[in-house]
Amino acid sequence: MSSYLRYKALANKHLRSGIKDFRPTAIIGRFVGPRVLINSIPKAGTNLVEQALSQFPLLHRSGLRTLRGWNGISPSTLEKITSLERGGVALGHLPAHSELLVALNEAGVRPLLVVRDPRDQIVSYVKYVTKIDKTHPAHAYFANLKNDNARFFAAINGVDGINSLLLK
Repeated sequence: MSSYLRYKALANKHLRSGIKDFRPTAIIGRFVGPRVLINSIPKAGTNLVEQALSQFPLLHRSGLRTLRGWNGISPSTLEKITSLERGGVALGHLPAHSELLVALNEAGVRPLLVVRDPRDQIVSYVKYVTKIDKTHPAHAYFANLKNDNARFFAAINGVDGINSLLLK
């Protein structure tokens, strides 16, 4: 059920913003626009930068889910990067693996690295897990903590059995 809700939320997001993809400049961008990968660690502002870039002429949201691969780059992720259409803006949470760098270069994808103050990332993460994504695997744990200070402490220091869920 939770994966259904995640897909539903993603579909709603893209439906609301999809109309902007039919602007004349976005359509022209499908033929001559740059390919862009906005990359960061989670909760660093990739969605905000994507929203800003989708307002630029020749650019539009790619419609891809956020690309991930901390332990290595999968063939499907490489395929998504190399097949990114012109004018497309994709999101990623990917470290600089050598295969990724080669794929970006060969496909002519322009990477944009987003860096955010770690304190702001913790605040964003706690808000996201407790109030926005109620299907997140760590939601129940964080929602049951007594206040935001306890949530911040748990996010910073980790929790046995929850640590692997923090960056999802």
